[in-house]
This record gives sequence, C-alpha cells and structure tokens, in this order.
Amino acid sequence: MAVSLAEPAALESAPPRRTTRRRRPRWMWPSVIVGVALLGLLARVFYSLRHGGPVYVGGYDSGVYYAAADALVHGRLPYRDFLFIETPGVAVVTAPFAFLGAQTHDALGYGAANLFFAGIGAASSGMVAAVLRRFGLPAAVFGGVFYAVTDIAVSSEQFIKLEPVATLLILIALLLLGDVRRPVGRRRMLVAGLLLGLACGFKIWYVVPALVVVAATPGVRRRLRLLAAEAVGAVVIMLPFFLASPAVMFREVVLDQLGRGRGGPSVVGRLHDILGGATVPHTATRLLGLTVGEITGGLAVLAVIAVIFALRRPSARLYVWLLLSGLLVLIVAPSFFSYYTSLTSAPLALVLGAGFAELVGLLSTRSGRLVLTTTALAGLVLLNLPGQWHAHPGEHPSAGLRRAVATVPGCVISDDPEILAATDVLSRDLSDGCVLWPDVTGWTYDLDTGMHDGVYTPRTKNLAWQKHVTSYLTSGSAVMVYRPETGLSEHTRRVVTAGPVLFRDGEWVLYATPHHLGG
Repeated sequence: MAVSLAEPAALESAPPRRTTRRRRPRWMWPSVIVGVALLGLLARVFYSLRHGGPVYVGGYDSGVYYAAADALVHGRLPYRDFLFIETPGVAVVTAPFAFLGAQTHDALGYGAANLFFAGIGAASSGMVAAVLRRFGLPAAVFGGVFYAVTDIAVSSEQFIKLEPVATLLILIALLLLGDVRRPVGRRRMLVAGLLLGLACGFKIWYVVPALVVVAATPGVRRRLRLLAAEAVGAVVIMLPFFLASPAVMFREVVLDQLGRGRGGPSVVGRLHDILGGATVPHTATRLLGLTVGEITGGLAVLAVIAVIFALRRPSARLYVWLLLSGLLVLIVAPSFFSYYTSLTSAPLALVLGAGFAELVGLLSTRSGRLVLTTTALAGLVLLNLPGQWHAHPGEHPSAGLRRAVATVPGCVISDDPEILAATDVLSRDLSDGCVLWPDVTGWTYDLDTGMHDGVYTPRTKNLAWQKHVTSYLTSGSAVMVYRPETGLSEHTRRVVTAGPVLFRDGEWVLYATPHHLGG
C-alpha cells in the first residue's frame, strides 16, 4: 500500500479534501519512531567511535559524573562527603554502571555508562518523532531526523552528561500532555509533572522548561496540580541529599553556579552554537567566504521562519516558548559550553518539525510533498555528516600505564577522574578509603573561587587554589597530572611532580609522591 506523506484529516487547521484518505497500516508509526531512534543511536555511536570510543580521556565532565556515581556506590554522599556543584540526578542514574565497574573493571563500567547515555539520546530522537506525530508524518520524520543527526545533539549525547536524561524526561512529559490547551487525565498530568520535576534533579536549568509548561497550561487548578507534581518529582530525587547536608548542597548547587564568572563565547558565538552553526563544513565556509556572524545570521533567519510557521499551529506554540526561554537562559548564563545547547536542541527540533508540516501543507500534490521532504532530509544528513566524520581520536592510557598503576601499593591521585576510571584504579581507591575529588576544578567555583569584587583571578594565580590542589594531588602514593585546564602554577607543578618517575610513555607520566608531602 502506498503511504502518503501528509494526512490532512489529522493535521491541525488543514483544509478539508475531497479525496479519500487512505488508511495507513498500524505498524507505520511504531516503525517511524523506532527507525528514527535507531538512526539517532547509529549517529551517536559512530560519533563516539570517531572521537575516541566509549572509554577515552578528554571529556572531563563525564569522568566527574562517573566518579561521583562510584563514590555514591561506595557510601559517599555528594555535598556531605565531596564537592559536587550539580544536582544529584546524574550520579544516581550512573550508579548502576559504577557498581558494575566496581565489581569488574572501572573501564568497563565507564564505557557502558557512556554507551547508555548515547542510547538515551537516541531514545530522545524517537521521542521527538512521537511528540510530533499529531502534526503528521512530515513533521515527525523531519523533526525526529533533525534531532537524530544534528551535531548540536549528537556531540553532547555520546557520553555521560547532565542534559540527555533531563531532555528525555521533558519529551516524555510533552508526549503525555499532548496539546496542553486541552485537558488530560489526572494520572497523565501527574506522571508528566513528576517527570518535569525529575528533570530539574539532573540540571537546575530545567526548572525553566518545567515552569514554561505550567504557564502554558490553562486553568488555575490544572496549573497548580501540574506544579505540585513537579515539586514532588524534584523533591524525590534531591531531598535525601539535601537532608544529609542542606547548607552545603544549596551553596554548591545554587550559589556556586550563580557565582561563576561569565565566560565562553559572545552572544553571537552562543547563537552560532545553539542554531547549529558548528555543523556547517569548514570547506563550505571558506568557499563561500562567510564569517561566523554571517553564518549565524543566516541560521537565525531560518529559525525565525520556522518559528513563524510553527506559530500558525496553536498547539505548537508551547514548543516556541520552550525554545525562546531556553535561548534566553543560554544567552544570559554566566558560562557557556557547546553541550549546553541540549537545553534548546529538543525544542528546536519540535519547532522545526511543526513548521515543516506547515510548509509541506502549502503543497497541493503528494509528489511535491514527497520531493520536499526527501530533499530536506537529505540536506540534514549531508550538512551534519562532515562534523561527525571528522576524526578526533581522544586519548587512551597505555597498557603499560595500567600495569604500572596496578603495582602502586597505595592511593593513586589525578587531576582528571577519567584517568582513574580508564586505568581501573578508581574503585580500588574508594574501597581503600583514599581521598577523591570527583570534580577537581569545581573547587575554583566554591571555596577556592577566583572571583573577588567582580574580578576573576586565573587559576594559575589563585594562591588559595594552588595550596588546596597541591594538598590533594600529593595526598596519595602516586600522582598523574594531565589537564592543562587544572591551572597548576609552575611552582605547584614542580612540587607535585618532584617525586621519582614510576612510569613514562609520552605524555602519560606516573610520579611517586614524596613522602614528606603526603597527607
């Protein structure tokens, strides 16, 4: 049976047609959703393999979250027992993989966790298609494929991050709520609210989309009911940790984040990343002679057009508000990294999908809709393929380093927790009661902040930080210093690496810690 690309009777505000609509097979929508999810998984796994694989050193944050999860498995609570400037959701979700690593090999648990988060991103791709189903097949396919292959989503969902699970929870909640202008059952609203609240337990920024959904819901009672469910969802995941150390958790999760000095790219640079400017091939950029500002301007025009088309669908306006509110958060945020675009990538996909459905609806023939949809999908894949094809192998500790670390009789310390996981020493250190800072440089946003009277002191010149990090790095029997971003001064580096070299293989160096510096 031929499958039509548009389903006029199912499209909002679509004009009636005299032609008889063909009934689609029952397996079509599950096939579309699963197919989009599989495409998303393929893109993320391929990206991971081209960028070092699931076990590599170079992402830092993913190592922080895995180390926090492993510490939790070993009975250490974030905030109470170690610094953690994020909400606890990522440590809770990653804990089963840390347990696996503790029972087998840390590298196995770490790699499995990274693959799991890639799977979460793939599930979000399918969920975008599912949410857009009510706008028709072109909307679901275009929006789902966009999220499945776009670099702004793929690059931040190949390893452990805060955003992937929160994004999936938001999308499931949107699927349950459907058109928020219309009432849904209390049970569905309760579950949706719980999911929106749980999302805040992974990153505090997700309180913004949660509140936007509440604001878009008509009726005081419905709003209060949804807001109460969100509060319960947030409390469920955060309250146990808050009760263990309320003042410290508030300081680290809220005050430390608000107190971070503004850094990262300019507003234009942020918009460039948010709108997917990084996916434009450098060769095309050079051939066309375009600047970053011009590329960003062109993408902004396309995004505005998509917003205008989406606004013509009343039930799609929520996605526009989610996109605009997320855009505002990312622009005014104190700091910015490319993976922060996860906050807007799903709403952007939903807006593009709904807007694309409106565009397709302007065509009167099925062949025209087919050509437009096929061309648009091919353009998405070709635009994003160069960035995913570009190899960036990452770093992998050598077998010799792993053997050398295994022979160290005491604690092994590093300024990058990924190294401890990749060399299978992380769980051993925790079991032996060693000091562990899952987020080493996180201290520069807390007690060792370099912000004084609104002026940020670089880490290399921050004397409080240099003293504190020296104490940590020399607290064990051996140390590995890896990250330039740790910000060690020349003096601190000389002190930390003053001991004999136990192993050296290129940049991988294992130093014995001088006993008179041990703590």
